[in-house]
Amino acid sequence: MIYEAMLAGVQFRPAAAKSVVKFIKPDERLILQRQPDNPYDINAIQVIHPESEEFIGFVNKAMAAELAMELDDKVPYECVVIHNNGWKEFHIIIRTEDDCIEPEAYPQPIISRLDDEIPF
Repeated sequence: MIYEAMLAGVQFRPAAAKSVVKFIKPDERLILQRQPDNPYDINAIQVIHPESEEFIGFVNKAMAAELAMELDDKVPYECVVIHNNGWKEFHIIIRTEDDCIEPEAYPQPIISRLDDEIPF
């Protein structure tokens, strides 16, 4: 399953978290960590930057409600940044390992294949 959403709650994180968010690039992997004892949402899922170990925000509430049980059951999901325009516009994709396609698995463009096959 693939989910796409904006990162939630970044505006409530401390300045250190916001400064980390500014430098996160598209295609970076982030860590998902369940927070079942969250007083506001029992399905809460934190998003953590692996290098800085900074907690930068949450998976939005609707998506967390769908994912929480699967994460609790140890279904392997990864979180990837797809767009970062500062903490106000930070989009992520969360997907299972089965939904991941490695770049070398993408089909070659037809034009390059034809060039290889036609001797000129």
